[in-house]
Amino acid sequence: AIFSAFTILCAFAPNAAVFGGLRLLAGIGLGGLVPSANALVAELVPEKWRSTIATLMMSGVPIGGSIAALIGIPLIPAFGWPVMFVIAVVAL
Repeated sequence: AIFSAFTILCAFAPNAAVFGGLRLLAGIGLGGLVPSANALVAELVPEKWRSTIATLMMSGVPIGGSIAALIGIPLIPAFGWPVMFVIAVVAL
């Protein structure tokens, strides 16, 4: 929830200092999300599939970053950088 809230607020940051602070707070939320997701996988996924699911889950971060970059290539010049955070709301 922390990551989601501060990511959405980044789209409306009035200056670089506020944007940096919001990204810092979103990063703290993300820092809590990854280990929590790992713990859930370790507890809820059957042992047979645990390593496969954990690998797939951790692959989501770099894959998602790559997809965001590809989406941003045409959108940022047309609409500006805040559009990327508005689009993030859809995923959240």
